[in-house]
Parts: sequence; C-alpha cells; structure tokens
Amino acid sequence: MKKLYTLFFTLLLCSSNILLAATYTSASSGNWNSSSTWSPSGVPTTGDSVNIGNHTITVTSNAGCASITTLSGTLLANLVINSGVKLTLSGSFSVRPSNTANNDTYISGGGSLEVLNVVIGLDAINNTYPTITRSTTLYVDGLTLFKIKGNIISTTPVNTTPVAYNESRLRHRSGVIDLDGTLTVPTVSPGPAALGYRTDNDNQGASFIIFRNTDPTIPTDVQKAPSFTGGSVEYRSTATTNYTLPSLAYKDLILNSNRTFTSGGSSTSIVTGGSMNLKLGVLSSSAANQLRLNNGSTIYRSVGSFASGTNSRLRLATISVQYNVVYEQNSIPTVINDYPAYYPGSNVLNSIKTVYVNSTNGVVLNTNTIAVENLVINASCTISGTGNVYITDVLDIPNGSAVTFPDNFVHLKSSETKTARVAALPAGTVINGKIWVERYLPNNNRSWRLLTAPVKGSTVNSVWENWQNNGAYTGLDRGVDLWSPEGTLTAEDTGSTLQVSSIGNGLTYISNSSYNLRKFDNSLGTWSNVTNTLSQPLFTATMNQGFLLFASNSFLLSSNLGGIANTGSSQAVLSASGTLNIGDITYNSIASNKFYLIGNPYASPIDFKTVLAEPGNTGINKLWVIDPTIGYGSYVTWDAIAGYSNAGTVFSGSTILQSGQAFFVRSSSATTSLTIKESHKSSAESNTTINKMTSTKINGASALFRVLLEKQVDDVYSNRDGCVAAFYDGGTNGLDTNDGRKISNPSENLALFTNNFSLSIEHRASIVDNDYLTLRLTDAVVGINYKLKLYATDFRYLGNAYLKDLFTGTKTKLPLDESVFEYAFQVTSDAQSTGNRFEIVFQQGSSLNIADLATTNFSIYPNPANSHDSIMVLFHEGASSNNYSYKIYNTVGQMAYEGNFSTARASELLKLDGKLAAGLYFVEIRNMNNNERFTKKLIIK
Repeated sequence: MKKLYTLFFTLLLCSSNILLAATYTSASSGNWNSSSTWSPSGVPTTGDSVNIGNHTITVTSNAGCASITTLSGTLLANLVINSGVKLTLSGSFSVRPSNTANNDTYISGGGSLEVLNVVIGLDAINNTYPTITRSTTLYVDGLTLFKIKGNIISTTPVNTTPVAYNESRLRHRSGVIDLDGTLTVPTVSPGPAALGYRTDNDNQGASFIIFRNTDPTIPTDVQKAPSFTGGSVEYRSTATTNYTLPSLAYKDLILNSNRTFTSGGSSTSIVTGGSMNLKLGVLSSSAANQLRLNNGSTIYRSVGSFASGTNSRLRLATISVQYNVVYEQNSIPTVINDYPAYYPGSNVLNSIKTVYVNSTNGVVLNTNTIAVENLVINASCTISGTGNVYITDVLDIPNGSAVTFPDNFVHLKSSETKTARVAALPAGTVINGKIWVERYLPNNNRSWRLLTAPVKGSTVNSVWENWQNNGAYTGLDRGVDLWSPEGTLTAEDTGSTLQVSSIGNGLTYISNSSYNLRKFDNSLGTWSNVTNTLSQPLFTATMNQGFLLFASNSFLLSSNLGGIANTGSSQAVLSASGTLNIGDITYNSIASNKFYLIGNPYASPIDFKTVLAEPGNTGINKLWVIDPTIGYGSYVTWDAIAGYSNAGTVFSGSTILQSGQAFFVRSSSATTSLTIKESHKSSAESNTTINKMTSTKINGASALFRVLLEKQVDDVYSNRDGCVAAFYDGGTNGLDTNDGRKISNPSENLALFTNNFSLSIEHRASIVDNDYLTLRLTDAVVGINYKLKLYATDFRYLGNAYLKDLFTGTKTKLPLDESVFEYAFQVTSDAQSTGNRFEIVFQQGSSLNIADLATTNFSIYPNPANSHDSIMVLFHEGASSNNYSYKIYNTVGQMAYEGNFSTARASELLKLDGKLAAGLYFVEIRNMNNNERFTKKLIIK
C-alpha cells in the first residue's frame, strides 16, 4: 500500500510540474526579472520556454529557463546579460527564420550564457521555403562565456522555384564561445556562400571560439565553411588521437590538446598579422600540406612542439614573408629542433623577424643556425644548445633580466645593409657568455679609420684571434689584412683557397710599406705601431680599446703574398668574440694637454651629443673622429656650437657614433673623467661607419664661417679637409679651451691658425671691424690644383668679408648670405704657396681698407735684411699716435718675434738680434686701437 501511495504521489508531482511549465513572450523591453516585461505577466523560471520579439531584455541577476526562441518576422531581438551574471538554459537557444523579414538577434552585455544547442534557421532543411531571399543572423558580442554543451546548427532553407534563400549565420563579434559538440551547417544546392559561423563582421572585436569535440568535423566548402579570419580558434579536445586541421585561414589558431595536429591542405594558413599558438600537442604536416604563414604572423610555443623532419616545417605564403616566434613560460626548457619556415625553391634565411623568450626556464636550440632580426629576452633564463643565433637588428633585454648564453652562441651580424645592435639595457641586466660582434667596413678606396671591438675579456682576445679570423681564410670579405715592411706571416694560394703557411708576427710582408695598424697611449698621448698581432690584445679584461686602422683589404688580400702590394681595395667584415660591455662606462684621467682615444664601448650606436651634455661630463665639450671618405681618412672635430669642422663630412647633420667606432676627446680644463651611459645609446644604426648615419641636427645658434679644402684628381674635386670659426657674444679671440685643436691628417691639412696653434674649430668673440682669420695649409702636393669653398651661416655682421691670398697678393670679396664662394689655386715649389697663405678679413664699408701686400700702407727697410740688423717699419700715411703689436712668422707659421710699441712718429725700429735664419718671413703689424692689421714680406739673407 505504501509503495502504491509513493508511486501515485510521484505521478502527481510530475503532472503538476508539466502543468506548471509555461511559455513567456516578451511584451516590451525591460528587465528579465520584471513581470511587466512578459506576457503572461510573471518571470520565467527554469522550466519555462521564452520567446523574445522585437525587444531588448536585460538580465541583471542569475536566471534560467528551458529554452529561448527569437520569433520569426522579428526585426531585432536583443538579449543583454550583464557582466557578472549568468543565464542558464536547459534546452536550446533558437533563432527562427521568416519569409517576410530578416531576423537579427543580438546577445551581448559581458555576462555568461549556458545552453544545450544553438539553432539558427529551421530545425531541418525545407526545400520549398522561402519564397523570397531573407537572412537569419545571431550576433554574439562580448559575452564572458557562451557555453554550448551540444551543437551549433545553422540551417539555410533553399527554394528552387522561385530561387530564394533564408541565409543562416552566426556572427561572432567578440567574447568567448565554448562548444562541446559540432558545428553543423545543413544546406542544399544551389545555395549562397559564406553561411554558418563567421568572424569577419562589421565591428569585429576579440572573438574566441573553443572546440572541445574529438572531431569537430568543420566544413571547408565555400558554402558552409566558417570564417576564422577575424578571431581566435582553439582546439581543446581531451582526445589523444590525430586530428587533421580543416583547410581554412585563421587569424589566431590555438592548438591545446595532447594529440598530433596535421595541416589539412594548401589553404591551411595564418592570415597577415595572425598567430599560431602551440600550447600542447605536436604539429605535423606533409610536404604538400604545410601550414602557411603570411607576413607578420606570430608563432607561440610553450609545451607543444613540431614534429621532426623537414616536411613538418612551416611554409611561407610568399618569399618576402617575415614572422615572429614567442617562447612562452614552460616548466622545462623549450627544446627547439624545428627549422625556420621556408619558401619552396628558395633558401630564405631571414624569414624570422623577432624571437621573444618569455620563459624563466629558457630554451635549448639544437638546430644549426637561426637567423633573426631581433632577439628579445623578457625573463631571467639560460639559453643553451648546439646551434647559433644570428641577429641582424636588435638584441634586447628590456626587463633587467639575467641571461646566460653559451660562448659564441649569439652573433651580432653586420652587412652592407645593416649592423646589429644591443638596445639600451636597464640597470641590473646581466649577460653571461661571449658574444660575436661584427663590423662591416665598406670599400672606401684604402683609408684610415678609428675602430674598436665593443667587447672585453682576458682570453682569446688578440687582434690575430679576432680581426684576423685566427688565421683562417673564410671568404673574400672576412677579417682584415694587417701588414708592415717587417711582416713575417707567409701564406700561399692552394688553387682553391688561401692558406697561412707560417704565422710569424701575424703581419703580411709588403715592401716599402708602413704599419697599417697603430695603437694610442692615452697616458703619453702618442701613437705606436702594432708590430705583433698575436701578442697585441684587441681588448682587455675590463675594457675595449681603440685603434687606427688603414683598412685596404680583407684578410690575406692586400698583396700578392710575395711582398708586392695589390693596388685595389675591398670591403671587410671584422669579427670579435668577448663579453659585452653593459652598464655605465667611465674613463678617467682625461687631461687638457693630451688627446684621449675612446672606443665606443657598446655594441650599439651612441649619440655623442647626449654624452657631452651629460651633467657629469662638463669637462669635455668636443670630440674628434675620422671620416674615411675624405682623402685617406681625415679628422673632423665637433662641438655643440660650431658642429663639424668640415662641413663636407658625411657625418654632417648627425651626432651618432656607430658600434665599432672610436674617437678622441680632451679635457677643456683640468684633468677630468667621462661617463658613457646606456641612456646614450641610439637606434640610428648605419652599416657605413664609418661612413654615414642620420640623427639629430646641430644647434646653429652662432654665426659660423666655414672653409673647405678640395683637391683635383682626374678632373674631379674632392673633399680633403675643413675648418670653421664660430662668432658669438662671450667668445674669446685668443686661444682658449673652447677651441678645437687640429689633429693632422695623413694628407692635406687646412686649419685656422691662432697663437702658433692650428685649430679645426675656433671660437671667437662677435665680429668687429678689421677682425680676421688666418688659414693655414700644409701637406699639399706641388703642382696640384686645389679649391677653397667658403661660406657663412647665420651671419648678422653688416660689413664685408674678403679673402686675401698672401702668395699671389690678391684680394676677393666674399658673400655672407650663405652662398658658397669657390677660390681655385695651385701649390707650387715656392714655400710661400703653403703655410699661412690665406686670410679672411672682415671690415665695414664698401671696399677693403687694408691694402694688399703690393700696396700695404707700411714698408720695411732694409728688405732683404741681415739677421743681425734692426729693421725699420715706415708708415706711409704719416705720423700716427697709436698703440701697435707686431709678430714675425716663418713660412710654416712658427712665430719668431712678437712685441708691442707705441709711436707718434711715422716709423719704428725693430731689433732682430740674430735669431732669424735665412729665408722668407711675414711681419704683421696690428693697430691695437682700431684693430687694423697690416702684413709685409721680409727676406733674411
């Protein structure tokens, strides 16, 4: 009896529940939990069915029902589930088609929705429906999670007479869809294309769909294939069986199952800027069906891996594609056995743009070589393996991490087009292991350069072991040939290669030559030859060093190997292996009376304008570099006021020193120090040091007068040297620490001459009437035509400027409007044709009042004179009551006498005291009251 009662009660309860289940239809837009929103009045619960018409229903707290259907013929049904809220359906969410109107249904709001199935269109194909083309579309936008425990069914009815469709689509704009079942898109032919699941919508955001089914059986034909080009797709089955990826294009493909994924065909690809994330499992492919990468794609790897063998390589969609690789956090070091992506029929070596290492457990690289533009390490880790990484652009460790490399694992490459650099590193960064650093030298037709290798170390640090390839001939442009008249290295041409027979002192013998590698002693301020490259350290345990190198040819190619120099020249790549210099680098004991040679410490360009502007570096205000494109290599000087002393230098307009470049400084006053910091690094990399680069323009705040010297060779004039005078309030006409001393070039030199010193940059007070500049020319070649190019910039002087040629006795008015004036001249065997040959005179008025040498307003008697005579200075303009100074120079600019006198007469007696040897001299008289200056030749018998 008790059992019968229980059965009766159970049947009654079930009957009651059936009777209590209801169907609610939206009556107006409103809150799900408001009874006025629904018809009949009330609030749907877990057993109820819900119909939503042309309304917006907002779910503000957790709720549930049996099913939801958006009604056919509806223009817009909108379900908003607020963030943090979940709506649960025990049945399906259905979007029904209409023969009278499109049906657009929207789900949004940032909350969560859980359903059994999603049905868009009819439950089954009906080939007599519709009679007019319509669309039925579900828009999913911004749900935190849209969980579908069953299937997505998107059915498109097709009518053949008349031909019409009711196109069915799920447009996934943003948010996460998590699908347990399959994606099914029933249709019949003829039918429209691009049905079913789509992620190429208007207003497409960050959409993400997860496939958990063992075999999602995703269609790939033109009608039913989903679009994955606008969002992320993750395959996350728990199955371990193999799965063939559908042959589709992906924006972001995520493989996250412990199974083997096989590329499904030639259309399996990652779109431009997309990604493939190999979280778990193995990616494999055949030779014909490799996953294709478009430009800007990124490959992410953590636990997942690639199948071994070249057929499993990724494939580039076009030969010019570059992609990125990111090694994510892994519990063990990520082992890299795969090869870079390739393009059929081409040996592409630069397809990887950037590799990111984000795992604290690092990576193990066991392929031979990976060439990348950039290597970015974001975590403290160890990188190991038997392979190598060739970097062509940037090595960056932006988080101040500690990174360990095997010795010589990383190569910073340098080529004709680019030189790799190390980015500015934060304080605390540690790099363990030796790094190969290269410097490409263009063919500059045999010229001197100031060079360094930006590494340090106490072993394998000789010039021989680095810049000379440790004696191995490895190619036409590898290493540099170092030679001297006392070289004892011997080599032979075997017919297939060049081979060193005897190392000797590491220098190739070339008769009638000089040493082409020289070192500088910063303590003594002197050069010396490098006589043995095996014993000469290229760098020390604590610092890199600067050298002067005449780079004519790469290793073993400067001669015929029998003592005769080759006439040609070639490019060269210098390599050095050592520990990188990182952090701030300080140079001490920089004196004011000696030049101090510094090699750029970093494997990176630096901006020397910021170095000199550093508050702690106030004792140094200029630097000297060699421009290898001027003659055999010419020194140019830079300071912040005048810019470069040679306006024709290829460095003009830039303040960048390249990796591998060295430079001179000297203190402007007392002994001081100079610190170069990571913050002084620049990204203005150039492959041509060392030739040319671009960066910050100089500040042209002062009036500048520039002079260039050009030499005629084969009917072409080329730059040989230059100097500049800067005029400004606060400048000093006498020699002071602001002036830039001239460093002599191996060929022609042009300088400003003041107080017995040659200057490449002269700082002067603002111009006054009768101010003048003396130009000094040395080491010019007899019989050769030369040319001066003279021009002013930012001049405010209202007077005139004149060029006086003291050798020919001519004077020429110069423009001050920034136009360039050219003055051609020739050097003869007469000593007067060089030395202090030229003067630039500034004077108010329409003509030059200072007479030329032929008609000067004073004369000297006797002339010629004897060394023991006293000479009389006779003023042609009669008595003059003024103060005068005088100086007597020889033809090389050395001053023999100077003094002052005051006279009210028309003459003055100057004693020689037997100090002048026979020869030509110049007597300069200056009126100290009005700054007028007069010059006259004096001959001593």
